[in-house]
Amino acid sequence: MSAGLQYVWEYRSPSKMVQPHYQCKLCSLSRVQHDMVDHVKGWKHSFRYMKKNHPDKVIWEEEDGVKDPAIRKAVKVAAAEVEKAEGRGQIRVILKEPYLVLAFKGLRECFPRPIIPRNNEMRPMGPPFGE
Repeated sequence: MSAGLQYVWEYRSPSKMVQPHYQCKLCSLSRVQHDMVDHVKGWKHSFRYMKKNHPDKVIWEEEDGVKDPAIRKAVKVAAAEVEKAEGRGQIRVILKEPYLVLAFKGLRECFPRPIIPRNNEMRPMGPPFGE
């Protein structure tokens, strides 16, 4: 169950030096892939999607769902019905280095790791020290 994928933007690194990063424009979240999958499958994303696109099917407030597991379940059931009828939506893909996107500022994973050569690949850069 993952309706509302049209609100998820995937930032792919053109250099392929870092994994794709994701932003949920509906919920104002920035995550890497496995965390975004969990988010989209969760009840809060479903709730916000339903509240925005099908307010007649969600009569509660988000705080009610935080307190009551039965409401969370009802939201997921309603979202599953909508997903079956309308589909999941489609993720928007953007080719841009994640470290250039303000939403990912502070996420260590968005920066490429330096490539450290193995010992057998290290070359002397000049005469030994002291000569």
